[in-house]
Amino acid sequence: MSRARASTRTGRNIRSRSTDPHRFIPVVVMSSSPLPEDVARAYTLGANSYLIKPVNWEDFRERIRALGIYWSAHVATPESISP
Repeated sequence: MSRARASTRTGRNIRSRSTDPHRFIPVVVMSSSPLPEDVARAYTLGANSYLIKPVNWEDFRERIRALGIYWSAHVATPESISP
């Protein structure tokens, strides 16, 4: 059983999109599972992104670096564009 599946057994969702006061904070799931059902489940539970963990340490570091740049430099949220 993948970690994504194991973690969803204890909770119904990652967050409730409509009522959670933190709903604009991005949720990124990082898993070693490339299974389509695990990816779909993460999004169904409220994830904004699903990353498959690379095995190589340098690839992992680069993926995390790129993720940080993406969310901090390229994503607009209601809070980031409010007057």
